[in-house]
Amino acid sequence: LRDGLAASSAQTVTPTTLLMLPTASFRNLIADNPAFDRFFNRGRSADTRNAELAVQTVGELMSRHPLTCPPDATAQTAAIQMRDAHISSLGVVEAGKFIGIITTRDLTGRVLADGLPADTPIAQVMTANPISLPPQALGSDVLQLMLEKGIGHLPVVENGRLMGMVTQTDITRYQATSSAQLMQDLVQADTAAAMALVTRRIPQLLVQLVGSNT
Repeated sequence: LRDGLAASSAQTVTPTTLLMLPTASFRNLIADNPAFDRFFNRGRSADTRNAELAVQTVGELMSRHPLTCPPDATAQTAAIQMRDAHISSLGVVEAGKFIGIITTRDLTGRVLADGLPADTPIAQVMTANPISLPPQALGSDVLQLMLEKGIGHLPVVENGRLMGMVTQTDITRYQATSSAQLMQDLVQADTAAAMALVTRRIPQLLVQLVGSNT
């Protein structure tokens, strides 16, 4: 991505196995996964790389292909599905239409805490018609809703269909990538003036971290 010029180098001190990712597979991952693209793609323009979270679209931030369950699924089934997939929420979909969301917090507070049986239907404990955003919304909308409503999951919905999910984890991951990019730019700065331009971005990064409560 840098015309053969590495941004850094590494030297092993013990026998090491190096795994090679084929170029085609690497580029496919970049094309299909925005988070992967943000982390590795250093060929972007400075304006694109330095774009703030607030002006990123929800479609760029969301986790795609969210897992779902029907409203008649049991609480235990939903819990198993989330555990096995290492996720904290499921979209509830009926006849292709998004109707609600169930989270690990819901299972704790509405099932376990209330002593409901494991076969309780998800429809009974889910959050119906939750707050959602379209893919065209901005990251600033995500931060505002999460802070105002005290929620950690925002479904991305278009024409009644669940397109993706934005979670606090996604926001944190994006900000971590932004922090890593800032450090990378600082390492590459070859003059005091260039370093000053990079460090001017630190206050805004801190505002983002505080604003998202991370």
